[in-house]
Amino acid sequence: MSKKRFERDVLEWTKFVFEMLWGVIVTAGLIIKEIFELVVSSKSKSLVGQHVLVTGAARGLGREICLRLIREGCSMTCVDVMLEGAKETAAICNAVRSGCAKAKLCDITDRESIKRLLKDIPPVDVLINNAGIVSSADILEVTDEHIEKMMAVNVMSHFWTIRAFLPGMIERGRGHIVAIASAAAFTSAANIAPYTATKYAVTGMMASLREEFRRAHPQIKTTTIHPFFITPPPSSVEHWNKESRIPDVTAGQTADMTVMGIKKEKITVTVPAHLYFLLLLLQMLPSAAGELWRDMFYANINSLDKKIKA
Repeated sequence: MSKKRFERDVLEWTKFVFEMLWGVIVTAGLIIKEIFELVVSSKSKSLVGQHVLVTGAARGLGREICLRLIREGCSMTCVDVMLEGAKETAAICNAVRSGCAKAKLCDITDRESIKRLLKDIPPVDVLINNAGIVSSADILEVTDEHIEKMMAVNVMSHFWTIRAFLPGMIERGRGHIVAIASAAAFTSAANIAPYTATKYAVTGMMASLREEFRRAHPQIKTTTIHPFFITPPPSSVEHWNKESRIPDVTAGQTADMTVMGIKKEKITVTVPAHLYFLLLLLQMLPSAAGELWRDMFYANINSLDKKIKA
């Protein structure tokens, strides 16, 4: 090794060591800041006048998010393949603030349908990819068609909507993309392999997008929501029988936390908030210890369907 190369390597490693020490100090400060913000409310941005598009808006969590955002002063585009349900959501929103919500029919798994939607609505400031399907089944019971459909709705649709609406956000110099993922992206449970795979995929995609935006488009924000199991609406078909010592969360609670995450520009939001630390602990533990804790919390999911069909 030449003397010049040796000196360059020493200089680089010295620089790296000092950067690591600085990183430890900054990280400690950021951890304290994060804990402080969990306890004490931090500043929030106004959403007044923002145009928000919510997929899967016909019922449940999508409807609850729309209702809360209309109260924040937003205008809403309520998107769903079930147009009547989307119209009901828009009507409920318009009862709060007249003329501020519209329902649109769109199959988010169809790129052409999304392109038509793009031309038919005002520029989107906040895109909330909420639509998703769930089910539980043994990996050998679930059909090929159902796996493909779940991937199309829960994962691929995010790519198609983001690729459609992101250019406008970049052009206007602002925007916020929100993904409704799941606590299943941080831990595992039996009988929901396809569903879990979709939530891992969305979580990874959003993390990668954040890095892209941080470097090239820092004005575009991302937020990923990770709720625990949401209590289904009374009219909804039960997809599984769940056993857990952690209680379900409601669609209303999840919608509240989603709006909070948008206003505070949170990168990751878990519902309930303290679930973040439990999930972090599970990832840090040895596998056997993680399984022990999952067993203590009764993290069991049993399929209600003998055969799942798309």
